[in-house]
Amino acid sequence: MRKIDQDQYNVAEWYLTCRNKYMVAKSSPGAVYDRPEDHVPTGDPEAYVEFCKTAIGRWNALECAILDACQRKGNAAMVGALDVILVRQRLQFELISSLKDALNALAEIYSGKKRKSAA
Repeated sequence: MRKIDQDQYNVAEWYLTCRNKYMVAKSSPGAVYDRPEDHVPTGDPEAYVEFCKTAIGRWNALECAILDACQRKGNAAMVGALDVILVRQRLQFELISSLKDALNALAEIYSGKKRKSAA
């Protein structure tokens, strides 16, 4: 099967949002600052510092989860699949299974985040 399911799609959207928040926190030139889902606090310096800490911490957790999954599965192409297919939006069929593996690895963090926000 060459498609991702709805849960994987949701994780992919979340991954891209986390990536953009990280880029905003690092003042990266590739960051998109006007996305409403990013909620960047601009008027309160303390809130902005907290936003940056949270964004960077979450991104570090995502990177660790992906690297751990790469080691467990012996599939180093997961990082490339996230970059090529999700970030650069270039479809490469040979990377789809690696993308699915990466999204499944991130799903555990994503579902934990959803449980915390529901509580």
